[in-house]
Amino acid sequence: MGEIMTNPYLSGVLRQPRQLLFPILFFSCAAPETSPVQPEELIDHVAARAADASLARSAAELAAIPPLELNLPDVDVELDPTSSQFWRVCAYAWNPAVRQARQEVLMALARQQSAGAPDPVGVRVVDHEFGGDSALVESVATFDLLGILGVGESAAEQAQADVRVLRARCRLEQELWSARFVVERARVRLAAVRARQELLRVLGTELREDMERFRILQLNRRLSDAEWGLISAREDLLLQKLSLLASEEAALRHELAVAAGLPIDHPALDRPAIDALTDLGPTVELPSSARLLETHPRLRYLRLDVAEAEAQLRTIAASAIPGIRMGPHLSWPGSGTQLGGALQLTLPLPSQWRGEIEAALIERTARIQQLEDELLSHGSLARTAQLRCEEARVRQEEHAVAVQNAASESWRATRLRFRVGQATSRDWLRALDAQMLAVVLGVNSTATEHIATLDVLELAGPAVDTGDQS
Repeated sequence: MGEIMTNPYLSGVLRQPRQLLFPILFFSCAAPETSPVQPEELIDHVAARAADASLARSAAELAAIPPLELNLPDVDVELDPTSSQFWRVCAYAWNPAVRQARQEVLMALARQQSAGAPDPVGVRVVDHEFGGDSALVESVATFDLLGILGVGESAAEQAQADVRVLRARCRLEQELWSARFVVERARVRLAAVRARQELLRVLGTELREDMERFRILQLNRRLSDAEWGLISAREDLLLQKLSLLASEEAALRHELAVAAGLPIDHPALDRPAIDALTDLGPTVELPSSARLLETHPRLRYLRLDVAEAEAQLRTIAASAIPGIRMGPHLSWPGSGTQLGGALQLTLPLPSQWRGEIEAALIERTARIQQLEDELLSHGSLARTAQLRCEEARVRQEEHAVAVQNAASESWRATRLRFRVGQATSRDWLRALDAQMLAVVLGVNSTATEHIATLDVLELAGPAVDTGDQS
């Protein structure tokens, strides 16, 4: 690249091009080592997963951009599978979407190192009479001047890479925030279905105790076959409910395992129970739209979508700037060496960039509109979730407990009256039907209230996060 070479060597290279093969191969050796997939290692890595607080913290720190207010997990805390902190750490460390977003941040940071680099150095050697008697040989090396100075298209590409890093970080923030609530909702649903199973099993035990007496009455002709059939059908109905709940539990266990990134047989998946769910506190106040735009991960991500479209527009506009290449020009006319200079201008035609700029302007407008629509939808969803949360709390406090207590008292009293012959099979069936519905009403209300509160907290964003609310 500008080094003075002898005429015979240049002529030899041009007339025997294979001499260039070794230096070309040497400078092109940039390929990293291959990394084949090892099935045994994959299986071992999955089986060894646990709540890794240090990994979770590093994921959150990788995404941290002021003024986001994500609470980071404590590396030194003793993690208990019955606590929300355990599941948050699992989500931050092993949730599939979080893991992919974390790699995207690392890829964006790696690409940032090459963004805006000057164009390759151009080297040209000309033998004016290839294979003839002329000894005139010329060598020209040119460099991308604007790229070296870091202006024009190079500066625009660097700015675009910076925006893409921020966008990747915001994507990771969004996935961290979302995974936290995906895991918590799955934990609530799994705990609720287990509580329903336990309550219905207790009811089934009580039902079978009374069926022994009904069977005696039926054998002694004091209970008709029709009445016995209705009573037997109730037992079948209860067994069917338990079977459906068992299937639902298996599906929810899988959902929680995937969201938390844990193996399906991990002992922690046996722990979620309805009594382990902590009180989420009073309904939070929703932040203003301006505050949401500043702090909510989803809206921050879409704001950087707009910024990326703007950076892309600036990069395309910079491509319309003429390129300048300069370098030394060496010639060997046969005796001695002559040193000069070379200047090359590249003049982009308007047809090359005019349509691209127009498309980039449309893309920027589309992303601004997407941000507006998301802000409108977000506010509507947040307000709706807040109303659902308030209604769920009213149902739980004023209706669910009263209905459950009344049905339980009626069921207990009817069973006692039946044992002393003061209640008919129809009385018993009515009380059983009411109890079968009411026995899970409290669990349903508790789970609904928790999920509605989690929805509000997720939509409100980190601005109202207290660190222990989920």
